[in-house]
Amino acid sequence: MVAKKNKLRSPANPVTAGAESAPLHKDPYLMSYQGILQSLDQVLRLLPTDSNLSHVYEDLERDPKVFEALQKRKLAVVNREWQIDPVEEGAAGEAAAQALTLEIKNLPFDRIRESLLDALCKGFAVSEIVFEGTADQGVVIDRVVQRAQRRFVFKHVEGEPRPQLRLLTPSNMLEGEELPQEKFIIHTIGARDGNPYGIGLGRQLYWPVFFKRQALSFWLMFADKFGTPTPFGKYPKGTTNRDQIKFLDSLVKMAQDGALVAEEGSSVELLQGTASGGGFYRELLDYLNAEIVGTILGETNGQGSGGAQAAAAMDRRDVRLELVKADAALLDDTINDTIIKTLCQLRGYPPCRLTTQVDEPEDTKAIADTYTAVFNMGFEPSLADIKAKFGEGWEKKAVVTPPEPPIDGGFAKLANSHNPKFSEAVTSKRALKSADTKDLQAQLQLADYIDGLELDALSEKMAKAVTDAAAKATTLEELQALIPTLLASTDTQPLQHALEAGYLGAAALGTVKAS
Repeated sequence: MVAKKNKLRSPANPVTAGAESAPLHKDPYLMSYQGILQSLDQVLRLLPTDSNLSHVYEDLERDPKVFEALQKRKLAVVNREWQIDPVEEGAAGEAAAQALTLEIKNLPFDRIRESLLDALCKGFAVSEIVFEGTADQGVVIDRVVQRAQRRFVFKHVEGEPRPQLRLLTPSNMLEGEELPQEKFIIHTIGARDGNPYGIGLGRQLYWPVFFKRQALSFWLMFADKFGTPTPFGKYPKGTTNRDQIKFLDSLVKMAQDGALVAEEGSSVELLQGTASGGGFYRELLDYLNAEIVGTILGETNGQGSGGAQAAAAMDRRDVRLELVKADAALLDDTINDTIIKTLCQLRGYPPCRLTTQVDEPEDTKAIADTYTAVFNMGFEPSLADIKAKFGEGWEKKAVVTPPEPPIDGGFAKLANSHNPKFSEAVTSKRALKSADTKDLQAQLQLADYIDGLELDALSEKMAKAVTDAAAKATTLEELQALIPTLLASTDTQPLQHALEAGYLGAAALGTVKAS
């Protein structure tokens, strides 16, 4: 049985290039009016305030813990190095990347990136590119100015694939004024279903910050109540209401100013409250602060001790690194689609891309330990690999090798020029090329030289002088006294040179150890 192949049927209506089948403005659950889209953030929708509500999340950054954690996350991206590379290889692309790098460095680029990262909390951030120059003289980016989110709304325009940014003005607070889209950089975080407002960390931070402020106010009331005694006054019976109110006012002033004036017969006591459970507020604030830091930085308090804490610290470091990579990648996409793309079009450059370098530096000590272990196994890293791991400025260490035993005239140099017989004996031998036979050849040369020294003939005069002195001396003491005089008057240089040359040759061959 032959299976029939299913043929793809062409749709009744041809697909239009670039058109979306389920655009955002067709969402029946999305609140919009006259094409003005609303944020999908449920927290903002629940609050009884205006439609933009970016000031709600701006208020969150007044909290010290929120500001501290957000700054850490922003600066972790801003402080990273970046580079611009061509999309396609070639001389033209390399030249364009270098030119763009110089142009971007002339801008306050770190400040531009930090302002765009304001979207982390609010969901989206807007900056305006200000150009200078003309088409004939050349257009350059003069500056990039950060704009407040509350000043903008997004509107669906028929025929446009994406919602358009609109500027709210005093004369148009509903739809806003139309803007040149190429002049504005819009960085969005959490743009679910293509919603241009995005969803930032403010949605998760709002309630922890809200409850933290409430808990802090309660803690201050607790501290005021139990930190300052409460005045308790007693007035005599029959005191009129007017006098009671007057007396109460005096007690209130006492609590504020520390002084009291009362009529005779009145009684005043100070009631000291007993604080119980005051540590609960601190525990609650610590918990809420931990929730805030965990939401922004992905950190959790490490439990346990020793290895457990070390493992928790490594886990927090890995999570932080992943957050930095994600933030940098999203920001790079935004800058490439705006500043880099615009500059390439203005200059006629081939496409280029900016990339932030996020990888952590390698642990050079761990690498060095690994190289040591590998070297002990009999392997040696290349000089190029050493420079790649540890940087430039390294050179291979010179290996000092012990001198080989001199042959073919080498002994004559050791013996010096006063030993012609030694020199003749050495140079008469033919040096062998093999490294294994060099030592043997040298030893044979040394043996031949020693055999030809004729030590008896060299020492004959010295021996005859000593024999004659012994014949003349009558006692051993007298002979001992004559020997130094005999040696001083006898020519011992031939024998001395011969023995010196033999010793040096033996030392060179390792036969004896030179002192």
